[in-house]
Amino acid sequence: MTFLDIVAHDIIAKYGKDMSRLCVVFPGKRPALFLRQALSQEIGGPFWSPQCLTISDLFRRQTSLVVADELQLVCELFHSYTKYTKSEDTLDHFYSWGKLMLSDFDDVDKQLADASQVYANVSNIHEMDDLSYLTKEQIAMLQQFYDTLTDNPNTQLKQRFLALWRNLHSIYTDFRERLLTKGLAYEGMLYRSVVEKESMLLPMDKYIFVGFNVLGKVEQELMQRIKKEGKAAFYWDFDEHYMKEAHEAGVYITRYMEHFPNELDNRDKATYNNFSRKKAMQFIECPTEDSQARYIATWLKQSKRLEAGSKTAIVMCDEGLLPTVVHCLPESEEALKVNITTGYPLQHTPIAALITILIDLYTVGISKRTKSYRLSRVNKVLRHPYIPFALEQHQEIYNELNIKSKIPYPQVSFFEKYEGAPLIFSKIEGDNANAALLERLMQIIKLIAQRSNHSNHLMRESLYRVYTKIGIIKNMVDAGELAVDMTTLGKIIREDIETTSIAFHGEPIQGIQIMGMLETRCLDFDHVLLLSASDSNLPKNVADSSMIPYNIRRAHSLTTVENKIAIQSYYFYRLLQRAKDVTIMYCSSNNNDRSGEMSQFMQQILVESKNKPEMISLKLPNQTRERKAIDINQTAEMRDALLRRFVINDSWSEDEKNKKALSPSALNTYIKCPKMFYYNYICGIRETEEVDDSGTDKRLFGLLFHKASEILYQRYLAVRGVVTRERVRALLESESNEIESAVDEAMHTEIFRVDPRVRKIEPNGQQMIMCKVTIRYMRQLLQMDMQYDSIEILALEGEAYKDIEVELADGKTIKLRIGGRIDRLDYVNDKAGKRIRVVDYKTGKMDKKGLAKMPKSIDELFDNENDDLTTHRDNCLQALVYAYAVSHSEKFNPQGLPVSPALLFTQLTKEDEYDPTLCFDKEKITSVGPYIEELERHLKNLIAEIFSNEGYVASANNCNYCAMQRICGQC
Repeated sequence: MTFLDIVAHDIIAKYGKDMSRLCVVFPGKRPALFLRQALSQEIGGPFWSPQCLTISDLFRRQTSLVVADELQLVCELFHSYTKYTKSEDTLDHFYSWGKLMLSDFDDVDKQLADASQVYANVSNIHEMDDLSYLTKEQIAMLQQFYDTLTDNPNTQLKQRFLALWRNLHSIYTDFRERLLTKGLAYEGMLYRSVVEKESMLLPMDKYIFVGFNVLGKVEQELMQRIKKEGKAAFYWDFDEHYMKEAHEAGVYITRYMEHFPNELDNRDKATYNNFSRKKAMQFIECPTEDSQARYIATWLKQSKRLEAGSKTAIVMCDEGLLPTVVHCLPESEEALKVNITTGYPLQHTPIAALITILIDLYTVGISKRTKSYRLSRVNKVLRHPYIPFALEQHQEIYNELNIKSKIPYPQVSFFEKYEGAPLIFSKIEGDNANAALLERLMQIIKLIAQRSNHSNHLMRESLYRVYTKIGIIKNMVDAGELAVDMTTLGKIIREDIETTSIAFHGEPIQGIQIMGMLETRCLDFDHVLLLSASDSNLPKNVADSSMIPYNIRRAHSLTTVENKIAIQSYYFYRLLQRAKDVTIMYCSSNNNDRSGEMSQFMQQILVESKNKPEMISLKLPNQTRERKAIDINQTAEMRDALLRRFVINDSWSEDEKNKKALSPSALNTYIKCPKMFYYNYICGIRETEEVDDSGTDKRLFGLLFHKASEILYQRYLAVRGVVTRERVRALLESESNEIESAVDEAMHTEIFRVDPRVRKIEPNGQQMIMCKVTIRYMRQLLQMDMQYDSIEILALEGEAYKDIEVELADGKTIKLRIGGRIDRLDYVNDKAGKRIRVVDYKTGKMDKKGLAKMPKSIDELFDNENDDLTTHRDNCLQALVYAYAVSHSEKFNPQGLPVSPALLFTQLTKEDEYDPTLCFDKEKITSVGPYIEELERHLKNLIAEIFSNEGYVASANNCNYCAMQRICGQC
């Protein structure tokens, strides 16, 4: 029999079937359902059911006071705090402190402590003559604390503590009076007001208290007064195993039964000696938290646990595991019924994540000075699964920001052209920005709810809950009760969501019971699976977060660590005492906030219990999913797609031909991996590379350097295309900041995407660092250019192409255009003679060791098997292809001058006599001419292979870093 079965049997025996004048009081709501079921089964027919209340309900029925929301309480407490401390702190700074202070006040009232004594002025403690209200033990504890305070009383921390302490009693008193005038209270205050009244409203004939453990003094006082009226009865749930001396699980019940006698026979072995009876017990060590949940289906199918229905319980020490547990329940069992008593955490729903993302966007994600958003924050919003309901053009905006224009800091004005976007991305400003923020969040939630599929009950319920909570906070803001900055407001919203759960609907007393530890009070199960029973979860949150020092808490009988451990110890042992089959799982991995050790209660069982648990270590299966490579054979459709993509016609305009050009990047992609070429250039599948707005993105730095160089040479250095050594020296020595101006303009046009002549934007800290680094590299570049008497700039960011005819395997000849955009094309005259340089800026990492690993021949440029070659092989081929195109260009090289490829690594510009000219095996390529025939042969062979290849095979050398791994299946 369960404990509630025994209680039901005893109540019927003493009061009969008419229990309409009985009130059964439980510590929580859940046991009432099971007691009524037990009464029904015992009687077997119609009966008058007793009234069932929680202890909290019983208190609240005795007063007209209403327990206010925690946020409202903290706001009221803040007024009392500033009144007596004269502090200039804002509510933002006080908020967390206020919650701590409120918790202390609640504990003081629930323990009926004298607040004036608890908050006595410790600096004058030795002047207090009357300590008669304290025991010798309490006086000793206080003396220990005061002696500690006087060890070094002049430290700033202790002085501030003492200064606040002097006002805490006044704050406490004023706060309570402030609440009373509004008919409000916190829970402890309400409880205390009830027991301090002269009379109580007790309309029922009998109040039966069932299954209590630790009682606050205010609860003891309530029970004592009802007992004096002759209306109280008590049923205690315990086991002889932990009622022994010094066992924390039974220490309180032992104490209470002296004053509140048990209605049941304490010597009845059938009721109170179950823990020591034989039971199957397993302790299972798991490698991860999730692996526990995955074991649930296996556990349920063993030992007839599934068939036991409501006699089987899955109990979570960490209720954050609930979403995983729900998804790991066996789906194939037709008879499976589940009752989840723990609510689904609201913070795990998509709408909660969206609210967090939006708050971050409006606080840390926007620059008030520049009126621009950080792209990373915008992307999080655009990628959220609920955003399509609120913004139909979300994908178009995403593509424009990340793929087409690559705007790392989009202006607020950017979003105005997209319908619906201003609702989300317009700037929140004005005298009451907080109200505007809350109103916007509510509008977005409402729009999502209107356009979404209402058949998704979790989505519908979560939208409603979040909307309601934000509405309550908005009412407080509108009323002037909540005056905080937007950052603190966001924190309040998130904390409110974190403490809320969504109740599951179902038949409460049928099916497998899934619950938290607190909900197991008074309930017994035959089969118990306890999850996450690590030492950091059981006991959980035992650390004292209080402004009242430990010794003073103990001296005044306030809640301490020992109380919390004893409470959770009782829950643990009580859950196991009548169970026949117990499995306890814990995670053995460590992280910053979780211990990899089993609970101390489990260790106690190993030492003291006659039932020795079977120790099991659960291992994750050492198996990897077999991935099958996808074979891709070239079809006629693929070949036609290639022809349409790259082949040109003589009748086309130059612009049309340039758009069809086969770039060095495409050639390099095929050399690296033909399969990647297939995905990119035939299927059109590309990896989306989001721009990093942190200020450390190499692409942003490269973009800034390229643009700044273009501006500097065009506007400040080149006179009719010629840059002289004297002009470079004058620029370096000038105080007119031309270099800084070029970088600033590049930052505005390329990063901020605004015209600096129309609007000036101050860069943030990370952007300023990026600017300073660019300026330093620009100066090093100019220093390097001073080795030449003069440099003639032929083009900056100019384009050069070369048409090439290729004979395919089937004998057909096709014509293509190869080439692309060149960073800098100049004409120099040095020791190597007169030549045109094709200069490609490289802002990535490079050192002299890296230069030694550069390709040493044309053959190596087209070799995809050599793992020792640096990734700069791509850059070398690109530079040579550009040089090849320029050497045949009538626009840039009508005289047929030597053309030299150059890779200018910005990190090497500080080296003396650094020459960016490309080398093959330490020999500078001062002219691409001697290499053209071999290069052209390799290019034609490669292009012929691309168009004639029967299949596309992945190159295993590059699989580890390939974005297509999952769809390719090669590795």
